[in-house]
Order: sequence, then structure tokens, then C-alpha cells
Amino acid sequence: MQDAKLRGSVDGLEVVAHKFSLFHLGIFVLCAFGLLFDGYDVQAIGFVAPALTRDWGITKAALGPLFSANLFGMLIGAPLLGSLADKIGRRPILIGALAGCGVLMLLSSRATSLHELMLLRFCTGLGLGALLPTSLAVASEFSPWKNRAIVVMMMSLGFVCGAAIGGAVSAHLIPVYGWRSVFVFAGSGSILAAAIQFFWLPESRKPLSKTPEGVIPEEGLKPLFRRNYILITLLIWLANFANLLDLYLLSSWLPTLLSEAKLPFRTAVLATSVFQSGGVPATILISLLAKRIKFTWLVLANFFIGSISMIGIGLAVNSSVPLLFVAIFLAGFCVVGGQSGVNALGAYYYPSRMRAAGMGWASGIGRFGSAAGPIFAGLIVAMQVGTEAVFYGAALAGVLGFVCMIALKKCGRHAEDQV
Repeated sequence: MQDAKLRGSVDGLEVVAHKFSLFHLGIFVLCAFGLLFDGYDVQAIGFVAPALTRDWGITKAALGPLFSANLFGMLIGAPLLGSLADKIGRRPILIGALAGCGVLMLLSSRATSLHELMLLRFCTGLGLGALLPTSLAVASEFSPWKNRAIVVMMMSLGFVCGAAIGGAVSAHLIPVYGWRSVFVFAGSGSILAAAIQFFWLPESRKPLSKTPEGVIPEEGLKPLFRRNYILITLLIWLANFANLLDLYLLSSWLPTLLSEAKLPFRTAVLATSVFQSGGVPATILISLLAKRIKFTWLVLANFFIGSISMIGIGLAVNSSVPLLFVAIFLAGFCVVGGQSGVNALGAYYYPSRMRAAGMGWASGIGRFGSAAGPIFAGLIVAMQVGTEAVFYGAALAGVLGFVCMIALKKCGRHAEDQV
């Protein structure tokens, strides 16, 4: 029986076993390694923004469109390449997107104008949009049935660690080699990750033809808007929108806003690393508690505490650096770590036959929030009402997510294919 399962996993006919094995671990490590550079790539523009404003003499208000350029690319790339992955397989899309992003990051290091860099960031975003949802879908497909939601959350650690490490690396690279070195490092790492996946990552397209229950997966929007799923779908979309708005608002603007508050440049960049680092213990803790505490309670608590933490950042930004860093860490714990839980809502609420479509569309709709977040902050900055107002605005998005989770709790979990 074990040999049959092993042969099936190699041939791509059936990879989902009841127990976690070295085969599963290898797949998850490969995907997480790619997400490591995905997280770094997405955050790169936020790391270089303070140095960029000095070198090119651009206004801080002009950073909003630049921050959102790659996010709008992700908004288009996520559904476009996701649909293509369903037709030709996830492996070529995953590897191609990772390699393409690497090349574009290297080209970004040679940009000579704001508009040129904005265009390159948009093109990079097309590929970045495919990486996280495709990697999470691969992890979900290969994972043991009963641990699927936990596996999806743990996979998010690759992205979170990449963004956190990126802040520390950038804080050392920029003062010595300049802001262009951040893009060189990110691009080289992405190409390396793509090469490793090319030689070791198997295809997951064949297992999609049959779920553990023997049901053909349903794709597209129609099953998500049936009577018993329409409210669940809309609430999951709104929760994704709210949390990703906060995640990318803070990730993009923290270094610039803290520099504006007269913090040293290295301290301002490291603050973003602290924000992302908060997501690591949060993701692990949520995964450990998911079997002991109702899943929706965990995500709901993240939204609630996250909103309070963002208010705390606004109160401490001009008064106390130690308290500021505590509030930033707590915000990262809830917003970054909470996103791993939000990502897993689809695996929690949808049955297997519509899980891939549900998770893909939730990720795609959430990208509207990721694109809107930096622009929203830019508008507040342009109003010149104070740095703290940006964080108070972010707290309102957290309240929206909190309300969505309360409503989701009342919807209940579908009885079929519980994870």
C-alpha cells in the first residue's frame, strides 16, 4: 500500500496521503523557498523609498502610485496566471513567474526615472500575483487532508520570513551599496529559487482531476455564488481586502513615515522588518491553536488586537521609540500573521470541489485592498494632517475585518469535507 502511494505521488496520480511524509515536506520546502523571495520582492520598493526620495528628489505623495504599481500588476496577474495554471499546470506558471520576476527586479536596479521604475514594478507585479496563490494551492493539493488549513497557514511563513529578512538585509545594503543593491539581491535570489524548483518541484495538475472524495473540482465564480455560499464568499473577500489593505499600507509606508518622524534611516527600515517578523510567531501560534480553538475566533482576535495596535503606532510615533516598536511588532503579529489565517479561510469554509476556485478568487479580490492601501495612505499624507492619521485610517480597515469575521461566525462551516 505504501509503495503504491509513493508511485502515485511520483507519477502525479495521487499525492494526498493521510500522514505527513518526507515527500510532503520536500514539496512544502520548495514552495516556501520561492515564497521567501516573493516576500522580499513585494517589500523591496518600501525598503528603498526613503533613499529614492533623496536621490531623485520626488515628493512623498508621489510614492503612493509607485507603491501600488506592482500591486495593480498583482491584481491582474493573480486571476490571469491562475486561470492559465489550471489549463497548463501549476509548475510552469510558478517557475516562470518566479524567474520572470527575478529578471524584472534586476532591470529595476538600472531604472533611471520614476515612470520607468513604476512600469517595471507593474510588470513585476504580474508575476508576483501568481506566486502566493499558486504556491498555496500546490501546498493544499499535496497536503494530508486533515491538516490542509494548517499547512496553508504554515506555508505563508515563507512569504513572511522573506519580507522580514528583507528589512534587515536592506538596512545593511543601502547605506553601503545604495538602493539599487536591494533589487539586485532580490532578483538574483528569485532566479536561484526558480532554478531549484525547475529541477525538483513536481507537477500538481493531475491530482486536481480528482479530489479525495472522488468529486470533480468546480471552477469559476458560479459555485461561489450559490445560495448557501454567496454570503460566505463576500465576507471572505471583504476580510481579505481589509487585511491586505493594512498589510501593504504598513509594509510600503512604514520606512517613509518613520523617517518623516525624524527616526534614523536604518531604524526606520528595521521597523518594517520588526513588523514583518511579528507574523512569524503569530502564524506558528495560530497553526498550533487551530485544533484547540475555533478557527474563526483566532482570526477575529487578530483583527481586533491589530486595530488597537495600529492606533498605538499612531499615538507612539512622535513620543516613544520603545513603545512604537512594541506597537509595530503587535501590529505585525496580528496583520501579517493574521493574513495566514485569512488565506486559510477558503480551505476552512469551502468543500474540496470548490476550494481552489474559492481561494484563488479570494486572493485576487484581496489584491484590490493591497493596491488601495498605499494609495489610501498617500492621500492622507497629501492632506498634511499628520503622520499618525495614516495609522488611524489603517485601524478602520481592521475594524471592517473584525465585523466580517463576526458575520462569518454566524454563517457556520460547511459540513462537507471538513479539514
